[in-house]
Amino acid sequence: PPESMQFDEMAPRTFKGKAGVLRVFQPSRKRLRIIKSRRPNKLVRSLETMKRTKACPLVGRHKESSLISAVLSSLKRGDYSNKPGPVLMFEGERGIGKSRVLEEGNRVASKSRFMVYAGRGDSMAIKTLFHPWAPVFRKLLRLPRERESDPVTIALLRQAALATLHKVLPEELYDAIPLLNPVVDPIAFDEPENYASLSDKERVDASLQVLPHMFEILCRARSKAAILILQDYQLFDPPSRLLFNAIMKRSAHHSLKLGAFVSATPLSSGADDPPPEFKILTSLESTEIIPLKALSQSAIAKLVSSRLGVKHLPEAVIDLVIGKCGGNPFFAQELGTALLESGVLARSADGESIVVVDEESLSLDTAGVSLPQALRGVITSRIDKLKPAHLRLLKVAAAMGSNLTATVLHNVFTILDAAVPGANSPSVAELEDGLERLTALSFLTFHDLTGAYQFKTALTQDVVYSLMLASQQQAVHAAIAQYYERVAEADSVAVEALAYHWRHADTSQPVVVNKAIRYLEQAAMACLDQSNPRRALAHLQDALGLYTELARTADESLSDDEVGASGEAQAAGADDDGGGFGAAAPNGDASAMVNDPALVATVKVLLLRVASMASLQIGHLARARRYALQALNLLCIDYKEDASLEDLMGQVDTTIEAVKSSTMPDDATRSSTTLDELRFHDDLAMPINDYALLVASPAL
Repeated sequence: PPESMQFDEMAPRTFKGKAGVLRVFQPSRKRLRIIKSRRPNKLVRSLETMKRTKACPLVGRHKESSLISAVLSSLKRGDYSNKPGPVLMFEGERGIGKSRVLEEGNRVASKSRFMVYAGRGDSMAIKTLFHPWAPVFRKLLRLPRERESDPVTIALLRQAALATLHKVLPEELYDAIPLLNPVVDPIAFDEPENYASLSDKERVDASLQVLPHMFEILCRARSKAAILILQDYQLFDPPSRLLFNAIMKRSAHHSLKLGAFVSATPLSSGADDPPPEFKILTSLESTEIIPLKALSQSAIAKLVSSRLGVKHLPEAVIDLVIGKCGGNPFFAQELGTALLESGVLARSADGESIVVVDEESLSLDTAGVSLPQALRGVITSRIDKLKPAHLRLLKVAAAMGSNLTATVLHNVFTILDAAVPGANSPSVAELEDGLERLTALSFLTFHDLTGAYQFKTALTQDVVYSLMLASQQQAVHAAIAQYYERVAEADSVAVEALAYHWRHADTSQPVVVNKAIRYLEQAAMACLDQSNPRRALAHLQDALGLYTELARTADESLSDDEVGASGEAQAAGADDDGGGFGAAAPNGDASAMVNDPALVATVKVLLLRVASMASLQIGHLARARRYALQALNLLCIDYKEDASLEDLMGQVDTTIEAVKSSTMPDDATRSSTTLDELRFHDDLAMPINDYALLVASPAL
């Protein structure tokens, strides 16, 4: 029946006989999945279903829970009408329960009929502008959680979003709609001419002026009372923190009842100075910092009992858990589960309590065991109990990160296993079952905002990733990168992922270094197109670092006559299966690139040119000039010391076009061939002596 199902919102569609674009939903999965018990004539819910339908109770956080309820009640009464909305920031170490407290805040707020908007910081996107606010504004605009790559669907989404914005925004804000582009990507609204010329700082300043106003209008159109749930504040980019401050300040002067529950690692008491945006936030009269402390012994006992599905724990077990975990709830639950799965503990016949099976294991000396080391040992011991197929799935997921789906993982495994003769890649159904099993075992969690799986904690992901050999990590990253190359070449986020995964593949292979530099360049150019030159420079720094390795390889290939024999020896040594992971060798041959240091020099010329453009957008004229001069020196081009930056850049561009013309075949279409294409088409490579007339190799 419909009430036993949950539905996911898909991309809007047009339907025959219906006017306009309609919202579309599809059944996701049954809420109540009943399985047969071993006892006859009795049904029980599966562990996965119990976790999904009834969350583990919030134990040992009565003060925090009461504070959340009190804030919501005060917000409803209008007690914050003349001051910024309340902000409760929960600080604590990893595993202390910050996410669980935010889940409780989400539950209570939703039950109290508040509209809840959730965002989260991401370590991989920490330099991406306003990345934590993307899910917030997507929900405000009624966009689906999943990012779309189909051009037709994106056009429909853009049309629906514009209709919503034109309906609620005043006309004076219509021209500012393109400032929403970073938070609705890949949807892109057309920019007027005055916005296209904005520098990075000017665009951020304009966004901070307009986005809080848009948020307020869109939020009031949905509900009169709203709560922001913001996780991992320490991973927010600075503009995102400033936007949060501006939104909360604006709530003091308008009718919107807005509050926020935030989690972060300790910022107010850390060794480093807190960011200036955090100091501004804490200066607001309605902001309160709540440090989360270790749980008491009784709370830990209750929490572990709930996790193991019993009512009572022996005193010896409680003492061991407290001695090992020191009151860290995540660590306590992991330790209790490990003891039960290892056979040290067992449930009693009536299922009401725990009995000790192995007394000797409970007498271990726990003195001097630090939390990170012990936690790693507990997680590793649980990982060792997994079936080989589930362990392999977990390792690939650790390299991929978040947004894990069975379909994507199936494609990655297909690429990974292609290098292993006779290997059978797991099917989508097998991977779905594996993801559900890993979720039931508390390694992964199903994220409702994205409709995908992710690791329950970053600690677990780090430990799983570290269990792979370096060769395994490189093979998995190469397979993931090849998957992104096949399915999402034009997606700006995919370019970021490609740069990241090729960067962590086997960079001893010139073709891998070549690809990493290529996508770092593309990511940098995409950042420039999005008026984010600082992010572009970060990519270019990585690319220039890889360029050094590429140049060294080029020099060695020319000076070493035994390179061919060495390559054969390396190929012979690569027959090892790598612990269940294929080599996933990228397609292509970089021999022309490696054997020609002039072509390698061209890489640096292009990087320096783009770096100069990025510096110019930021307003660092001296740095932009320095990059342009380095490019001219590498090309052995004379220049005037007092030449303007525009003239220097013109000389670089002219020389690049000359290089392209000299190395292109006569029948090639020069107008449509970029230097990037020139560098990565092996058939366009030419002898070093001819090419060196235009690009000097001694600088390498």
